[in-house]
Amino acid sequence: MQTLLRKLLVFGLLFTFFIAVADEPLKDIVRGKVTDSKTGEPLIGATVTLIGAGKTYTNKTALDGFYQFKNIPSAKYTIKVEFVGYDNFQSTVDFTSSGNNLITDNIKLQVHSNQLTGVTVSSRVNKESEDFARKTEKGADNVQNIVSAKAIEISPDITVGNVLQRVSGVSVQRSGSGDGQYAIIRGMDKRYSYTSVNGINLPSPDDKNRSVPMDMFPADMIERLEVVKALTPSVDGSAIGGATNLVRVCKMNCVKE
Repeated sequence: MQTLLRKLLVFGLLFTFFIAVADEPLKDIVRGKVTDSKTGEPLIGATVTLIGAGKTYTNKTALDGFYQFKNIPSAKYTIKVEFVGYDNFQSTVDFTSSGNNLITDNIKLQVHSNQLTGVTVSSRVNKESEDFARKTEKGADNVQNIVSAKAIEISPDITVGNVLQRVSGVSVQRSGSGDGQYAIIRGMDKRYSYTSVNGINLPSPDDKNRSVPMDMFPADMIERLEVVKALTPSVDGSAIGGATNLVRVCKMNCVKE
């Protein structure tokens, strides 16, 4: 008798539990698939979001492109699908009138594309670098040496006259103070070469000598120092020995290259 009562009690409890579960507004599985609209290939790792019933549910598509949500309350939801390189998808689905398993329509994403009118690529060359100086020497039509601003920066030279003594094939005539003053290019006298700033010839301050004293120019004022050692049609006729060109950074009203 006691055994029968226990069985009836257990049966009653189980019956009550199943009734409660049956009354609970839950769906077992909400399932769907996300694919490429053109190829039909499944999209792996797409983000699927359900928004509704005061909650938000998020999941990812698996290797076969399927996603699923479990135990979703009956309600109307907004479903959103996002995937890199594709347009976002959004739709409204109704989970109130379906059975325990709801299979949503196959979601096909469109490839996202933008039509470009043009692409502009620009760059800026550091003309004070050693790399620019060597490349300019390599591509020059004549024989020349270039001392960059970077090389001048790490040297102890204060004037351009002292910088010239570091150029091969160039010697300097020194002033009474011992600083380099006039450039002697390829052993030719100073009167056989000329000096320019940004390609513009400089007149000599001496009425008896056309040479320009190089100790009057601070070394830190120039972007680079160019020494031409060959007479070509592109240089002035007075450059029999050579020419010295001071390329100056144009920050104000100076002549540009």
